Amino acid sequence: MHIKCSGVGSVKLIKQGRLKDDPTSINSDTPVTVGRIYADPVKQKLAIQADGKARWTAAIVDGQRAL
Repeated sequence: MHIKCSGVGSVKLIKQGRLKDDPTSINSDTPVTVGRIYADPVKQKLAIQADGKARWTAAIVDGQRAL
């Protein structure tokens, strides 16, 4: 998963239903954050929460990227 935040503020990637996992924070105007979410054979829910005037874009990709 790739997330980029711009503007003023930050965003959080929240894995809903997994309270033991802390949200991942992404600050504005930093390089793209790349995180891995391992797919369990069940439905999963993610949420992106923005504060301030943060703007965000996200991409979910499947598979390995070429080296």
